[in-house]
Amino acid sequence: MKNWYQSLSLHSKQTLIIIMINAFALLVASTLYFYNNVVSYQKSQLAQIESKVQVIAGTVVSAMLFSDAHAAQEQLVPLSQDVGIIYVGIYDTQKTFFANYESRQQHYVRPNFEEYQLGTVHGDNIVEVVREIRFDGEVIGYILLAED
Repeated sequence: MKNWYQSLSLHSKQTLIIIMINAFALLVASTLYFYNNVVSYQKSQLAQIESKVQVIAGTVVSAMLFSDAHAAQEQLVPLSQDVGIIYVGIYDTQKTFFANYESRQQHYVRPNFEEYQLGTVHGDNIVEVVREIRFDGEVIGYILLAED
């Protein structure tokens, strides 16, 4: 008793092998394309978060220079329009709390800022970014942004 492959003609065997090779090549190409899209998306999200941090840091500089926490708090109010931002914390040079914004949709516990270091941290569905707030080349504070 012959198996089904042996019973095929030479032309059918060649066609079957060509189909299998093309299917494998398509699978590899699709996998690489999907991976590339995921990596590109993550990079663009991080770039957007970095831009948000820079803009927010620029808007609170004057409030930090004059030690006006109320003005800094008011400048953070428009962040409620961005549903992705969960928390923004502004801290002075001694890393003590200065002002913040908290999303009303999600609860976020204000972290102990002493435990954070400059950089980006990926948590459970949350990206936290800590950057310096600078004015004339001097560090005048820090910003912590948490985004969903």
